[in-house]
Amino acid sequence: MTQMGKWRAWKEGITFVHLPFQSKWLYIGTEKGNIHIVNVESFTLSGYVIMWNKAIELSSKAHPGPVVHISDNPMDEGKLIIGYESGIVVLWDLKSKKADYRYTYDEVGTISHNAFQCLSSIDLGNA
Repeated sequence: MTQMGKWRAWKEGITFVHLPFQSKWLYIGTEKGNIHIVNVESFTLSGYVIMWNKAIELSSKAHPGPVVHISDNPMDEGKLIIGYESGIVVLWDLKSKKADYRYTYDEVGTISHNAFQCLSSIDLGNA
């Protein structure tokens, strides 16, 4: 099967894409809450998948919803911030393949972080 055939067979629905600066890895968040990692040089799936149930573990018994945010930590390229529609935010360690921290907010919009803090904001429109 060609690489494009593999992509067509993948039906999770893309909700968020993140390509860190000068990285060969593209992070793809899905409607099912999983994150797939793609090598941009060969455009192939890496086989490393961050499954939603591993990311949230016992922080919630319900499905967290689609991935609405992915960003890398500029101080540690081995960590990702993952935001879910339900308001769960996870600091994921790519090397140990587990969550370092989990936070719960009412809603996740734009996430900004540095090595010491994380801030989530939402757009309230004309409220």
